[in-house]
Amino acid sequence: MDSGRVNQAKQALEQRKTYCEEQAEKHRKQARRTLTWNSWLALIALVLSVLVTVGGGANALGASGIIDTGPTAEKKDTDPTAEEQPTTPPEGAEEPPQLPRVTIPGTISLWSTGFLAAIVTIATGIQKLSFANVDKAKEYQTAAVGYMRVARLATESLLADEDEMRTKLTAVDEQLNLVEQQAPTI
Repeated sequence: MDSGRVNQAKQALEQRKTYCEEQAEKHRKQARRTLTWNSWLALIALVLSVLVTVGGGANALGASGIIDTGPTAEKKDTDPTAEEQPTTPPEGAEEPPQLPRVTIPGTISLWSTGFLAAIVTIATGIQKLSFANVDKAKEYQTAAVGYMRVARLATESLLADEDEMRTKLTAVDEQLNLVEQQAPTI
């Protein structure tokens, strides 16, 4: 092979190597971005799920009378002075500790729990979109690995003797074509 063709082959291999390294880095960054979005959405869903659980528990406690949820129809029908009459423990007995009385209007607690549950559902659904999908991140990572393999093949081809360089350039182009067919667009 003459020196002009060797130089052309070397330049083509260098270009392929540089291109593949750049594409591999872009795909790695996109995979990291996708996983970061997914992690943030999972954290939001987890925190809001805890709040939904607390809200549901508050509603249950309010229904059982442990937490005062404000005036209800049942309380209005009872004797209003019954709550005001102090109860005294028998002589010599200690008074039991009082539970803290918290007033949470039941409807507010119920609606806020439903609202938070809707946000959890939305956050979980958003995780399925392409910008936060774990499977899409795997595709980006697989493409990055493919590009790096082609870059490595191009580097090895640069070290080959003059007669093999042209054949290896064809092999690099074939491998690059396969990777680009399977790689997701950025």
